[in-house]
Amino acid sequence: MYVPAKAYSTWVQTELNKDYISLYNIVECTLSKGIQTDHEIYENILDALYNISFDGNTDASIFRSTTLGLRNKARELDISISDDWISRRILKSLKGNYAGINADYLKISGSYDLEELLFTIQKKSSEIAGLSKNF
Repeated sequence: MYVPAKAYSTWVQTELNKDYISLYNIVECTLSKGIQTDHEIYENILDALYNISFDGNTDASIFRSTTLGLRNKARELDISISDDWISRRILKSLKGNYAGINADYLKISGSYDLEELLFTIQKKSSEIAGLSKNF
């Protein structure tokens, strides 16, 4: 497949005219700038899970989807972080109207079910929204 040189952007034409770099290398360099390495993706997932928190400013259903998406991505990357660990990170972050959830869960011994916790947060969020409509 042939593409005329004039069809390329000016900066590509300029680099090609210098004869220092091939078109293949220009394309490869350009594409690699937007691609994260596996290590970067791994670090981003770990960072997001380590700093996971819910403060009520984010919609609870979006928080649920994001959290489960992070957990699933971690599993795809063979990152072993348990649902219990993620749940405990979230519980530690709950404040204000959501602090009662933390108190209720502290009474439970054993490991925590992440999906159940996220459902509880969504349910509490709906209750809070319902109360604010009454005022």
